[in-house]
Amino acid sequence: MGDKQQISLIGANHVATKLEHPAKLSAAERTRQKYARIIDSPELQELSFLEREFLQQRWLDQIIWFSNKAKLYRDWFYWVRVTTIIGSILVPALISLGSVYAHVLWLQFSGLNGTARSDQIPIEDRTFPSTATAFPGQIDGLDALFWYRFCLFSGLGLSQLVAILAAVDQLFKFGDRWRHYRSTAELLKMQGWQFFELSGPYITYAQTGHKEAFPAFANQIEEIIQSDVEGYVSQIASQKLFNRTEDISRR
Repeated sequence: MGDKQQISLIGANHVATKLEHPAKLSAAERTRQKYARIIDSPELQELSFLEREFLQQRWLDQIIWFSNKAKLYRDWFYWVRVTTIIGSILVPALISLGSVYAHVLWLQFSGLNGTARSDQIPIEDRTFPSTATAFPGQIDGLDALFWYRFCLFSGLGLSQLVAILAAVDQLFKFGDRWRHYRSTAELLKMQGWQFFELSGPYITYAQTGHKEAFPAFANQIEEIIQSDVEGYVSQIASQKLFNRTEDISRR
């Protein structure tokens, strides 16, 4: 058996395995497989080759592209928002906890434990009293210093991370992009199903068939894609105009 035949068999087995186990398919592959069966159905046999190519490349590919973009920005939106919320809750807690350890350190160096004040002791002679001697049952000085520094630097780093994520979310607008791509994908799906069932705006073609309804369907799909492009361009243009206005106002 030649190498080409072996490769063909391996590819066929791979496809057969995917068909037998649909759970292994990605969301895009499942979507493509589901709508490909509809496009190849007997009800749409009257469509020409170009019309079928339009359904595959201009309608189905756009649905998959918009769906993938919606999933990407949804994941980014949830990750940024959840991290920002958790960080916003932890920062005050770390600051409060750090103040507690700072108070412990202040007590140990203030002379309230019956020893000399820390400012009266030379720097080279200053030591942290142990838990067993000066502060029985309380926090050891070295432990207090460690946790004070931990809370201080952790709170500082986490607050910076929260500020950065909030700025990134404001810049890229993950939530708005997610909802925009999701709504566009659903609008394309709705038009497709209305065309397949000859309902909604295509109900007048119920007697004549999909062949007669296809020009109206193709026009609707092109209008949806065009409106998406125009919306994106206008959004970028408005953002640039806003930034330019800010720059002028600062001068």
